[in-house]
Amino acid sequence: MEQLTQTVHHAIVTLNGNAANQAVRKQADEYMISFQETHEAWAVSHLLLTQSSDQSVRFTCAIILHNKIRNEWMRLSETDRVSLMQSLFSMLDTTKSNPPLFERISLCLAAAAARSSGEIIKGVMDNLMQTITTVEGQYRFILVVTGMPEELNKAVLTFNERENKKRAMNEFVPIVLKIIREAMKRVDPSINPTISSADHVMLERCLLCLNQWVRFGISTRMICDNSEGASLLDQLFQSINPNGPYKAAVEVLVQLFSKPTKFGSARALNDSLASDEGSTGGQLFSYILHRVTQFVPLWDAMQDEEDFVRMVVKLQVGVAEGNLTALLSFGSQDTTTDQLRLTFLNMLVHFSSCQHVTALEHLLNLWNHLVESLKPEDSAQRGFIQPLLSNLIERLFASLKRNDEQDEEELEVLRASANTFFTSLNRYVGTPTMLQFINSKIDQWNADWAQFEAVVFIFGCVTCSVNVDELSNSTSSPLVERILNSIFTWTPTPSTTGRPNRLDPMRYLHQTSLLAVGELRSWYEDRDELLMRSITYISTHLQSIHPTVRTNGVEGLRSICETCGSQLAPFIDKLIQLAEVTWPLVDISDRSALMEGLGYVIVYLPEEQIAVAMLHIIGPVLQRIEQYQKANTPQATEAVKSDLLLLAKAFELPDNDQNIQTMDLPLDAILPILDSLVDTWSYNSDVMSLLCDLYVITIKCVNVSQFEGNRHLYDILEKMRGLYVQYRYSFCIDLCIKSVPLAVTIHMEDDMCNVVAGFVEATFPLIQSDVNATDTSILKSILQLAEATSKSIPKFLQWNGIDRLIQLAVYALPTNERDTCKAAVQFLELLFAPPREMRERERELYARYGKLVVQSSFEALITGLMPQPIIHGKLLYYLVFNDKNNVEGWIREKIEGANIPLMDAEAKALCISVLFSVRDNRRFKSIINDFRNGK
Repeated sequence: MEQLTQTVHHAIVTLNGNAANQAVRKQADEYMISFQETHEAWAVSHLLLTQSSDQSVRFTCAIILHNKIRNEWMRLSETDRVSLMQSLFSMLDTTKSNPPLFERISLCLAAAAARSSGEIIKGVMDNLMQTITTVEGQYRFILVVTGMPEELNKAVLTFNERENKKRAMNEFVPIVLKIIREAMKRVDPSINPTISSADHVMLERCLLCLNQWVRFGISTRMICDNSEGASLLDQLFQSINPNGPYKAAVEVLVQLFSKPTKFGSARALNDSLASDEGSTGGQLFSYILHRVTQFVPLWDAMQDEEDFVRMVVKLQVGVAEGNLTALLSFGSQDTTTDQLRLTFLNMLVHFSSCQHVTALEHLLNLWNHLVESLKPEDSAQRGFIQPLLSNLIERLFASLKRNDEQDEEELEVLRASANTFFTSLNRYVGTPTMLQFINSKIDQWNADWAQFEAVVFIFGCVTCSVNVDELSNSTSSPLVERILNSIFTWTPTPSTTGRPNRLDPMRYLHQTSLLAVGELRSWYEDRDELLMRSITYISTHLQSIHPTVRTNGVEGLRSICETCGSQLAPFIDKLIQLAEVTWPLVDISDRSALMEGLGYVIVYLPEEQIAVAMLHIIGPVLQRIEQYQKANTPQATEAVKSDLLLLAKAFELPDNDQNIQTMDLPLDAILPILDSLVDTWSYNSDVMSLLCDLYVITIKCVNVSQFEGNRHLYDILEKMRGLYVQYRYSFCIDLCIKSVPLAVTIHMEDDMCNVVAGFVEATFPLIQSDVNATDTSILKSILQLAEATSKSIPKFLQWNGIDRLIQLAVYALPTNERDTCKAAVQFLELLFAPPREMRERERELYARYGKLVVQSSFEALITGLMPQPIIHGKLLYYLVFNDKNNVEGWIREKIEGANIPLMDAEAKALCISVLFSVRDNRRFKSIINDFRNGK
């Protein structure tokens, strides 16, 4: 033990010190991790904790002991548990001069008590209470009981055990409250003019303790069971000041008032505060509103203290969320309470002019919940709320103005909350009312661009939250048009030269206005003049020096093209010219969005014009790709990948039903370019993957007639086979799978079978050379290709090399990759199940390979190598049922050697299924029973 103690001591010193090199520290860390798992860790950590003179070693051992208590307390004998708890009590006296260690010992004691019986908890409490007559004793008591709720939460207990411990702790709630009240009195300037820092620490600890107990669910009725209940609440509110423990006090009050139904506190507090039965919400509700509305002067004075402002907002939001129904119950006979409600809501309106983003976000979320809870048909409620909401919008309008000091990410989060709120508000007050407010702010505009940007933002919130009918009626439509004209007329043209300035206020205005203009895409459908003005407005922003402005412009253009494609079709040439000018200035995602937008317009062109427009679009892209081929540099590779994505986007033209539309693009012009790219970039798997996608899209989109009477498809597939042989690209196989339907359509079945056979021949050597090096994705793709070909071209099953495919499938059965295993089973099922319907060729294959398939699959099943055994059920069932004379002896031998208790549950079920397929043989009856019983 002595040697072990010295080793542990040395390892801890090594970890806590700075002298050791990284390798030595890593070795010490690994040793300590393994040491903590041993039973000896109890004795060694306790010995070092009580005897070591190194405080860092003692603290580390206290952490180890705490973790051991949490995880292994009940593994100790009862004698050792009692002895350790007594030792922990003794250490509370010897470690008080070392606060961190003292606190850790307290947590150890709390963890031990929480995992002991209710009687032991009472014993611990009684022991601690012997010294609560002193401030030091009270502090020790509070530290221990603060940790007990969390420890109870972490302990693995039954419901009855947990409830028993709660009852034991409830008996000591009055003691905790008494200590808290005494601590509050000591820091009350009217009672004690001299307040020490220790008193402040004590009070904060007490409040943290109370908060932990309330959060855990300890009954809060105790707070109000005596005459000092209201006094305690008053003291909690008084603690909310910049010089007091306001954070802890707010957390307690939020727990008490925001979730009264959870803790059962509302009724108890109401009773203690002499509830007036005739008033809605009772005396407690009035008391809460009265106290929280007293924070307005302090709030105004402390605006520079963001942390304090945030906590005060948290209290107000908690109170409102927990009492939302009572807060909105206007129109009762109790006019005093109605006035208190209105005062509280006006206070929230006043707070909504806050410039602290986090606090304002919480308030916006509250206002959203509040507005969603309003009842439009409640005239009394509307009479109180309507003027208040008008004032709220004015204040939020000022708060949402951007300034250079705001963090952009925080502001985006705030704007998201504001968007949700204005959506809810619009549903309550109505779209015309919101549009009238926006127009009134435009009338008041005084060349303040931040103000105008806030107006446009709110306009965007309204337009994106309603359907087009609400914007198109006789009341709303003129208002929308007036706001749009203001945006088009007043917004300055963005800078197109120079360096972008992140703090440029115009950038925000341009971004917000583009989003708002794009949101009106459905509204433009029968307003051609405004549609063209919106396109012109967006086009002026596509060359902005700010990338985010260009991105917003591209997205606005794409969304308008998607909705108004038929209206824009006559202007396709101008749109293509606009896209060509914009492409060099934007990134690949924006280029794809532009290409997609053009596609939405092109599909509305006459059929004979589609190919012309497409060539107009892809011509510059193809020219660039040709230049990249000559360069053949890493930069050129990335550029090619980007342009290939653009070509893919260009070819995927959706029709009115969002389906892929075929085009009369000249295949003879496109294929040479793709083939040339393959020759140049065949070594680059990323480029080749994109090229394969482009081939697939070409096959889908080009009219079938262009593949008839020629070798285009065969040449493509042969090129893919050559790449596969050289580089093992699995996506080449995927291209062949997607080409099977076209091959059948153009009567190219024989060529397709030859191509597939070539892929199989190239794959078979893989499983004969290095089994571990075989890529399961290749096996999956080959088997899926074989299945697709066999289903569409039945003659493929007559191929003489089909036995190699069967061997590939058998090889794939025990793979750990589910999709590969499934592909093997599906192909084998196609060949063998059900055998009664087989043709002669299939019967021959079954006779030659059926037993091999059964043996491979069943052996993988009982040895646990099969990750998804249930997918083999149908195949194995049919194989065994139709060939039981050949395989039942082998199955019996394998099953008798299997370790049934260790088998997967699904594997057991499947084994029973297979065995039942030969249940007419009585020799299997005992084995089936063994499987059922798990022997």
